[in-house]
Amino acid sequence: MRILGVGIATLDVVSVVDGYPAEDTEVRALERRHRRGGNCTNSLAVLAQLGHEVSWVGTVADDADSRLLLAAAARERIDTNLRITCTGVRTPVSHVS
Repeated sequence: MRILGVGIATLDVVSVVDGYPAEDTEVRALERRHRRGGNCTNSLAVLAQLGHEVSWVGTVADDADSRLLLAAAARERIDTNLRITCTGVRTPVSHVS
């Protein structure tokens, strides 16, 4: 049985900081990581780790960030062959601290 997930894939930019900043203050990031994100693809990654065959349906931009997302999905054994590639748009990005 193959599990099909339909939803968004995003590029998560994760900034590592010393501690939670107080309101209206600035802190310097110690490190920044780029990761594949999105509720649907995150769930599919976990299901693949548990041994399920998974496929993802969604849209991706024709840009470098989407190529990063697709490479990460391939490493995580998420089949993305049903995706729709859109030109003239950019990959959604989430910033997480």
